Amino acid sequence: MDFKRLAKSFRFATRGTITVIKEEQNIKIYLLIALVNLVLGWFSHLNYTEWAIIVIAVSVTMGVEILNIALEELLDMISPEYNGRTKVIKDIAAGSALVTAIASIIVAILIYFPHWF
Repeated sequence: MDFKRLAKSFRFATRGTITVIKEEQNIKIYLLIALVNLVLGWFSHLNYTEWAIIVIAVSVTMGVEILNIALEELLDMISPEYNGRTKVIKDIAAGSALVTAIASIIVAILIYFPHWF
């Protein structure tokens, strides 16, 4: 295993993560939601399985949003002028982020509500 190459990969990934956190409003919202989940989970006394499901739901939602952002950036670079096909692609990518966000909300409801009611 090439540890220098691995370390370099982690540096690039970290730089990308920091960039998206600094520049993208949606990621800041997702980070706030993740923090709210930490607080709610702590007060709800979630078990390990419930914590794992919440972490997966939040991570997948954020990951898909980051991919959506990357795709939008790429499309803006390739086609800076308005393009109907580019708009459709961006809308579809945003739709994938919306689907995962809705799924995460459903997961949160399924996990938290039994603890509260």
